Amino acid sequence: MSDVKVQESKNSRYFYPDLVIICNADDLKSRDFIEHPTVIIEILSPSTEKYDRGDKFKYYRQIPSLQEYVLVDSTSISVEIYQRGEGKIWHYSAYTEGESIILSSIEFTSTVKVLYEGVNFETDTVEQQ
Repeated sequence: MSDVKVQESKNSRYFYPDLVIICNADDLKSRDFIEHPTVIIEILSPSTEKYDRGDKFKYYRQIPSLQEYVLVDSTSISVEIYQRGEGKIWHYSAYTEGESIILSSIEFTSTVKVLYEGVNFETDTVEQQ
């Protein structure tokens, strides 16, 4: 789902992730917000990157159902995945072109190339004289 509100219940904060994947039937019945996300995906932009990596992830980590947090770079081919481990441990993996990502919590595998299919990055060109 996209354009849906996710509630971090500990502090009653609400967020609008770029994409959220749920596996809890209670969330399918909710009309107001998602309380039990399994995977949250954020598309990084220069204006949101610091917040997505910092405070937002700090709040997301407090959601007990969250198993994976995925950051997709919008300026280069780069995907980062944080996966919940034991206790407060989160495992970090970075991926780029030619590699595949695995979201274990939902049994999903994809090449990074497929995630960026149809994306054209703006590049600076230098005119040679």
